[in-house]
Amino acid sequence: MFIRFVVPSRHEDSQCLTGVFHAAYRLRDRGRLSEDKCQWCDGILYWFNRYLPIPDRFSRSRRRSGCRKAICWFKDGAARYIGRVRELVTMLDSYGISVEMLRTDKPGYVV
Repeated sequence: MFIRFVVPSRHEDSQCLTGVFHAAYRLRDRGRLSEDKCQWCDGILYWFNRYLPIPDRFSRSRRRSGCRKAICWFKDGAARYIGRVRELVTMLDSYGISVEMLRTDKPGYVV
């Protein structure tokens, strides 16, 4: 089982529901967070950039010009990461942004 946290808007490039990472960056970049919340949000996002492994490739293609974007799903057993995402969910909710948790057994190509 795979889990994904989304907000009710479509991402411009993928046309999929926007994930919580993009939603948090958007909220921060539009200046809607207080200074304390902005620093806290940056800390959570920094933690993910540091500890969440980034795949070497994002598609079956081995060409250098292959797709460089992906949609983030978590394995349901990834409690450490899901717990930190839930912190972002709580923050987004406090700003009136609803978040939905999606579940699937088939998220697509897994890297």
